[in-house]
Amino acid sequence: MLICSRSFIPITAMGVQIRTARLMPWIRSSTAKPIGWTRESRNDQLQTYQVTVTYDTSSCSNSTDEESAPLSFTTTTVSLPFIEQVGSLASSLWPAALAGAILVQSPAIQQQFARRKTPPPPTTTDEHPYQPRVVELGAGLGLLGRTLRESAAAPQVTCTDQDVAAIDLLRTPIRSPGTNMVEGKCGHAFDATQAMVLDWRDEELPDTLEPNSFDGVFGTDVAYYSFLVHPLLDTARALQRPSNSVFNVIGQANRQSLWDLLHTIRDGGYSQRTDQREPAWDGITTMNLYRLEMELWQDDSDESGNPATLDESISIAALLHTTSGLDLPALTDQDYVATARDEESIEKSF
Repeated sequence: MLICSRSFIPITAMGVQIRTARLMPWIRSSTAKPIGWTRESRNDQLQTYQVTVTYDTSSCSNSTDEESAPLSFTTTTVSLPFIEQVGSLASSLWPAALAGAILVQSPAIQQQFARRKTPPPPTTTDEHPYQPRVVELGAGLGLLGRTLRESAAAPQVTCTDQDVAAIDLLRTPIRSPGTNMVEGKCGHAFDATQAMVLDWRDEELPDTLEPNSFDGVFGTDVAYYSFLVHPLLDTARALQRPSNSVFNVIGQANRQSLWDLLHTIRDGGYSQRTDQREPAWDGITTMNLYRLEMELWQDDSDESGNPATLDESISIAALLHTTSGLDLPALTDQDYVATARDEESIEKSF
């Protein structure tokens, strides 16, 4: 770790807009508690945009008495590129990205990417322990990838996107959470993300991406169109390790293409690239359902005491595929595995 000598100028709450989103269990209940939540904070004057991601780990306690179970939370704060005007899909922070950032804070994911969870390469030594590698596809602003890195679950995170403008944003140095930093002696005053352009439709991976070298392949709201399902899956298979790895795509449950992803992985399907029907993937594949309750943006200086207004409740689906050798059947202890009836009853858009 590189330690720098820096001066810090605290960021004030002046002109700050905030928004909260809560990830809830799929089954509605008067006693249901949030799985986790996000708090977006946008300061137009200082041009900062931060997201604090919290996961409730108290439900993982061994206590059988809910009232006596200790409160326990995992919190990570991430700085994102500040955008004055949203001009493209990649420059927007979509609801699935908020849900995905919460889910990757779960103990299941955090433990999966803990050091030495994956069999290390022969070159690994005690002095140089194995560092899990993660790639985010269609990263946009890179919230999920940054959350994994900032939580120390996966120190080596690469964000990819087909949009060159998105990659430029990801590579732009940004202020660290909670501070307006003045560059110090070492010259590393800001955070920049490792990012590169990746088009799933290309037949070959870029030379900078080593095939079958990633322990985790993630994406949020990447399954928009059915004609991109197979290019997306071909890219994921080319990147992830053949064993002890995870492929996780989070999106809105009303996207038909997300369900197409599920069926292609679980049941096999026709590939335009090979012009053949390809078999199902080896491993375990599930689709878990949640609800994301998003509040309206509000002024952080509002002292009225009135609760924030609920903007919308969004159905979230998380496709989870684990390869052989990895036992990761669920993301949270409140997962609800989608059934064929659920798929039929959810009204699809595109």
